[in-house]
Amino acid sequence: MKKIYFAAVSLVAMSMMACDPAVEEIDSNPVQLTESQLADRVIVTQEGKSDLFTFTTNPATYVQIRYADDNSLLAAGTAGKFRVPVFSQGNFKVLTLNTVGKAVESSKSYPVEEWEVTDVLKTIIGNDFENGKAWTWDTELNADGGCWGNAGYQAGAFDGNSINGQWWGCPNDGFSGQLKHSNTGVLTGEEEAGAYLVFNKNQLLKYDASGKLLNTGTFSVDGKANNIGSEFGYLNTSEGALLWPFMINGGGFMPTTFEIAFLSDKRLQLVYAKDGTGSWGECTWWAFKAK
Repeated sequence: MKKIYFAAVSLVAMSMMACDPAVEEIDSNPVQLTESQLADRVIVTQEGKSDLFTFTTNPATYVQIRYADDNSLLAAGTAGKFRVPVFSQGNFKVLTLNTVGKAVESSKSYPVEEWEVTDVLKTIIGNDFENGKAWTWDTELNADGGCWGNAGYQAGAFDGNSINGQWWGCPNDGFSGQLKHSNTGVLTGEEEAGAYLVFNKNQLLKYDASGKLLNTGTFSVDGKANNIGSEFGYLNTSEGALLWPFMINGGGFMPTTFEIAFLSDKRLQLVYAKDGTGSWGECTWWAFKAK
């Protein structure tokens, strides 16, 4: 997929989606390391001033590389490559386990002036990285205005004009009857037809129809192959960042990783299915259009 690079005029630090801390021990010969000893074992090389890094360990030691601002996992193993989140600085930490099972970590920091911006990310945030791009509910997708609902998972490729495998969709004036799916039990304004999201290089902002800011979150995109077979990968967000960010029949559960089922300059369609969901099992979908 075509990629462009964004060069910074000024260095920008940001935090991305949160990740639960976890360190796994798979080294068959773990040792007792101090912070300085761990730092000496891990050699990190930056490619110029870019967001791409290579790490090796000597002697070979299993480590995790995590983004310092939110603890999200960037890489794991005895060697490999990783990128820091787009538009962020090279602030990360290296973790491993000592024999007694206690984590030890060291910190590293590098200035970053160039980031890889994929076509997917550029489409979501638009050409103005600073101010970003606004997306609102796609009330035109279904004849009844349905813009959130459930569907059969992996029912086929999306073409942007419908939700493939759709079972049901909720129009904006129907969300008052769907509060059992929320974690608050009240309407907040995010379910209104004119509510919208703004994706910019630093944040994911959520507004009601009047322009009142409801939430400030973070996001990233991941180009790895998704389960529904689209070319767009995944959208990751902080918890609750989307409009009506709830899994259907999930008791208020708010996913943070969504498969991008379809993306164009005008439409963004997302799908979430819990791990282990098979073909035609229930998934949740969201439909947005460019504002």
